[in-house]
Amino acid sequence: MLAEFHQLESILREFVFLTQQRSHQFESQNLAQLLRSVTQVAQEEAPAHQMVLEIDDVEETCLWCDQSQIRQVFIHLLSNAVESMPDGGTIRIRALRSGHDQVMIQIVDKGCGMSEERLKRLGEPFYSTKEKGTGLGLMITYKIIQYHDGYIHFSSAPNQGTKVEVYLPLNRPTDTA
Repeated sequence: MLAEFHQLESILREFVFLTQQRSHQFESQNLAQLLRSVTQVAQEEAPAHQMVLEIDDVEETCLWCDQSQIRQVFIHLLSNAVESMPDGGTIRIRALRSGHDQVMIQIVDKGCGMSEERLKRLGEPFYSTKEKGTGLGLMITYKIIQYHDGYIHFSSAPNQGTKVEVYLPLNRPTDTA
């Protein structure tokens, strides 16, 4: 009963996030520090799954973002990667500049992977590849990335793992007011 309560609480939190008109706290954030802190949070869950999270090739650069939202995005993506590998393994994270004004953050797992049909439906409300999933986590992830003027791309194949690429602008948008 307690597990169901926590599941309901999580769903309600996600609905509140979707309906709130919050003032966002955009500021310059060190991307390497942000990814290290998110990885540390995900690593706390990983030992139970015999998981190793490795950060490769993260350039010391700053990202203009709402830190709490971007943290939520990467915690969610890493949690999905961990859950896709029930027998453990390694998840690789890297971040590289993409052009002069963007950064690409890549998360690669060797988990169960997804079919092309499932990939096409990612981000749809209430569509989940998990038995107890709500489908809201990835929908919120897509919304946050879109709000940050970025985009996200998934590539995967059954039993081959999944690669997630998140592209975000590095600089503060120019004011048009």
